[in-house]
Amino acid sequence: MDSQVEKKAANPLLCFLKLQKNRGDAEVKIRARTPLDYPPDKVNMAKKHCFAFDDKTGVQYLPKKETFTFIMTDISGAHIYGYCLLDNSNPESSFVYCILSSLSWRSSFYDILRFIEDQNSNPKVQAKTLQTLKSSSIPTAEHPLVVIPNRIILQPPANMFPGLFGNVSTMVLRSSLTPKLLIEIWVALLFERRVIFKSTSLSTLTDTTSALEELLYPFKWTGIYIMPLPEDLMDYASAPTPYIIGVHSSLYKSLLDKVGSSIVEDGVCVFDIDQQAFYSIEKERDIELIPKKFLKELEKTLKSWEQFAANEIQSAFLTLQARLLLNYRQGFSIEGERVVYSKDLYVASHSDKSHKSFAEAIIGVQMFEQFSQKRLDEVNDRNTTKRNALDQEIASLEELGLKNDIKQLGHSSQSLVNKLFDKTMSKTKQIVADTPRRVNSIKGPMTNRTPRVVQAEELIFDFSATEAAASAEVKPQKPVRPPPPTPSAQVYTSQIPPKPERSNIASLIDFDPFHISQNEHNSPLAPVPAPRTQMMTNQTSSSSNRHDLSEFDPFA
Repeated sequence: MDSQVEKKAANPLLCFLKLQKNRGDAEVKIRARTPLDYPPDKVNMAKKHCFAFDDKTGVQYLPKKETFTFIMTDISGAHIYGYCLLDNSNPESSFVYCILSSLSWRSSFYDILRFIEDQNSNPKVQAKTLQTLKSSSIPTAEHPLVVIPNRIILQPPANMFPGLFGNVSTMVLRSSLTPKLLIEIWVALLFERRVIFKSTSLSTLTDTTSALEELLYPFKWTGIYIMPLPEDLMDYASAPTPYIIGVHSSLYKSLLDKVGSSIVEDGVCVFDIDQQAFYSIEKERDIELIPKKFLKELEKTLKSWEQFAANEIQSAFLTLQARLLLNYRQGFSIEGERVVYSKDLYVASHSDKSHKSFAEAIIGVQMFEQFSQKRLDEVNDRNTTKRNALDQEIASLEELGLKNDIKQLGHSSQSLVNKLFDKTMSKTKQIVADTPRRVNSIKGPMTNRTPRVVQAEELIFDFSATEAAASAEVKPQKPVRPPPPTPSAQVYTSQIPPKPERSNIASLIDFDPFHISQNEHNSPLAPVPAPRTQMMTNQTSSSSNRHDLSEFDPFA
């Protein structure tokens, strides 16, 4: 909830008004009102905001039905939001349904207004709906208020972006501005210029200005905010203090007649939303105060904003603010038992010249004063431990900066190694290039020098003796294979018992490698060749009999 809402409000509904104004009639009539005891001065002010256009010429540019919002500020500085549904379908008069509330939940209240307008033929349903809003406590995310069963639920918007009205659709900014215009106007608001917005649509005025105000986070607009500007309040445009004023195009000529046609030359910024034109004599100077490297990064991000789907624009400006205010915590210091904030320490913490120039300019802005004081109160309040969106973004930038520093250090080290290698190679090449000149520089005739040529004598080898010796060598003979054992011969030692007779053996060959069976005629069978086994020298078989087969050749 906004910090400047009406603090005494205990219900979502402060007041409901149904107003009517006939064409060409200055009087605004009240057709319905609840509660009846709501302060008359606030009711009269709401009546002026509800018809902040020329009903003779301006109504022709307005759609048949349109929603818009205005803000009233009471003496204590609390905000009262006026949510309006304008009905211009009747050619004779205009009707406005208005809800005054301390809650900045615009979308939900717009839905309630549309439902009430649809129930004009059923006053009891209208009365029941308004009574629900008036008698209920402020809803929360855990305990929402069911206004219309299965249709409307009143609760805080999810992930509400800090600002006057919570989240604003990205479509609002893309349809009303270009990336270049958005940056220029945002910078003007950042340095608290006096800015007048102009449009033929009350809804466009509300949506555009509130979206721009949200992009100032963590700053919150502290100057005059009148949206839309009634004809009776045009004198506020002559104020020397910062303001955001929205004026319907049908009243813009009356505004110039009131405050003078040279308002731009007097330092007032004017943005024509319908024509997408921004006029300011301070525009160039304000842009120069933003470090160029930050602006280039923002411009690069906004180039693809046609593809944005959610809060990418808000995130881009939050990143920019995190870069600009990266050192704001350097302004904290301890005096006694309290923490204080020093703007001089904050400015002195910047080593970059352009960033320091920005810091020197921003400390003179009232929004920075409010921001630093709020942060100081949070630091002194030891119960406050929640990190806000700005600090989270700064933390992510610091982590990214540390990684970039390490990466840059690696690049620097590699560059140093490359330079050292190149220098060594250069010296080596120079030494090699100088070596021939040193040999040629030796003085004296060549005849006096001792020849260093070694003459090789021809060597004749006689291979006759070697050949004779080779022929005289006796080739080794293979050992004679022993005859195969007879059936009656016993090849096993006495210690090894004879193998038992096997049954159900279809083959006549016993798988013992040296036991050969006989056929029915008791004639010896031809031996079965044993497979050759590749074995290392001196390697024995794994058989328990440990027979040496290295010289056994079944084909000898």
